[in-house]
Amino acid sequence: MKRVLAIDFGAKRVGLAISDPTGKIAQPYGTLLNHSSAFLIEKIKEICRKEGVGEVVVGLPLTLKGEIKMEAERVKKFVLKLTQEIDQPVLLEDERFTTIEARRLLKEGGKKGYQGDVDTISAVLILAQYLEKR
Repeated sequence: MKRVLAIDFGAKRVGLAISDPTGKIAQPYGTLLNHSSAFLIEKIKEICRKEGVGEVVVGLPLTLKGEIKMEAERVKKFVLKLTQEIDQPVLLEDERFTTIEARRLLKEGGKKGYQGDVDTISAVLILAQYLEKR
């Protein structure tokens, strides 16, 4: 089974998480600064090659009512570019409440939560949710 890469896309930072080789456990992978879409896509291509990624899941920030607003439109534009550049399927996963949950988990763990940590944990939560449904 191929690994799954999850992306928590943000205007400044992009949190990453990856599954174990069995595709059952979500693990933090780090954070990238969002210099540009081209930069991110190159880094994601490298990770996909290096880690044997078979699927990419990107968090879609819907509103509480499940609507697509400005930030979700930015994510969809990035996903469109990404799908044109990589061979792996790119899927969208509802990411409502992941940032709030990530901050809560970090606080419970005694960490203040540097924003990069929040982004990475958010990506782990997106991936865990996706893997559970699969």
